[in-house]
Amino acid sequence: MRSRLIVGLVMLLGGSIATSPWHRTSSVSASILVAQDNPIPMSEESITAGRTVYVRFCASCHGTRGLGDGAAAISDTKPANLVDDEWVHGSTDTEIFKTIAEGVPPEYAMEEWLGRVSEEDIWNVINYLRRLAAD
Repeated sequence: MRSRLIVGLVMLLGGSIATSPWHRTSSVSASILVAQDNPIPMSEESITAGRTVYVRFCASCHGTRGLGDGAAAISDTKPANLVDDEWVHGSTDTEIFKTIAEGVPPEYAMEEWLGRVSEEDIWNVINYLRRLAAD
């Protein structure tokens, strides 16, 4: 019972456990990976929508300013700084989309989010991150 409570709290706070019920082995559709550009134009509307999704699902691990300093990160992990120049899993919008959508295997400390958030939400988050990095 106690372990279920801990797993539930970790999931609620935005952490990840490889055996999470959210963990699935899917991949981003090939059509998304063909395009290198974000299909959602950078706009205040997109940035606002992306900020809403980011605050709800991402900030707990990546921090409110995207510095990788969120309090809910799994112990012994360091969430990516999303506003610096170093992008370990790719820096194009498509590569970032793939990382958010599919997570980062094999441990999935960065969970996969496609299915819990829409493709449009992921693209909006990318626009928000671009704006956040520029500020």
